[in-house]
Amino acid sequence: MKNIFTIFAIIFLSSTLVAQIEKSNLSPDGIKTDSTAKTYTELNNLGVKAVIDAQNNELALEYFNEALKANPECFICKTNIGRANLRLGNLDEAITIFNELLKVKPDSAEVWASLGEALNAQQEFEESRKASEKAIDLGLEDPITFTNYAISLKSLGERKKALKYLDKSLALNESFAETHSNRGVVLFEMGNFKKALISLNEANKLMPNNANILNNIGVTLDSLGKRREARESYQAAIDSDANFPIAQYNLAANFLEVGERDMAYKKLNLLKTMDVGLANKLQQMIWGKFVVNISNRKIGH
Repeated sequence: MKNIFTIFAIIFLSSTLVAQIEKSNLSPDGIKTDSTAKTYTELNNLGVKAVIDAQNNELALEYFNEALKANPECFICKTNIGRANLRLGNLDEAITIFNELLKVKPDSAEVWASLGEALNAQQEFEESRKASEKAIDLGLEDPITFTNYAISLKSLGERKKALKYLDKSLALNESFAETHSNRGVVLFEMGNFKKALISLNEANKLMPNNANILNNIGVTLDSLGKRREARESYQAAIDSDANFPIAQYNLAANFLEVGERDMAYKKLNLLKTMDVGLANKLQQMIWGKFVVNISNRKIGH
């Protein structure tokens, strides 16, 4: 099965920064309401709170940049600027920052891990693998790093090793939906559909109404011959994200398998407005036969 889903990007700021945050002069949501902060530590801490408490990465980046102006040598401030850019999807800028930081401090496991994540998001999996491996070799053992390392390994075809590190991640923290989701995909690709379904269902519990996860559950159910349940899962994915073409495609393929060509045509008309490539593939499928082999289904990560 061809993988065409987007990998979940995972990033957490260092918990050591949170411990440094001052509680004074903060609004109820944790954001400072005046401009009295003068030290780089205060400004950096406000940036951390902007991310953690308010999920405001743009504001966080402003604080981190102000902190760096106050202390141009602040390594943590530069690291957080890179992380904020990573959160905002500015991958090239984040990668440049992390590489520059590693010239100054080549033994920073956290920066290596952040670089690995940014490279993963850019689908540069071989370089991501090397960066994450370096972080682990330097002693960083946390579920986020292990999961990102596993994603790069899986993308390079090293599924058994990827599964090992996903299990290591879950041994440290069982609450990451992304880890369960990626574990499900790896198990699926290894042909272990029953165990894959268990992992994907766990991911769905932790992150409900996620279209990617729901679609992957549908594909796995289809692979187990549970057509009706698979159809329900595809529809749930579509209900969660109406503009999600892969679930539309998979639902149409499901209809074809049970001979409901009219329903497949309805999905084809929708798909033509969303993804021309998938629409053409579905068109050929409808013309070619009523029953479609499950190998034409799409699962992602």
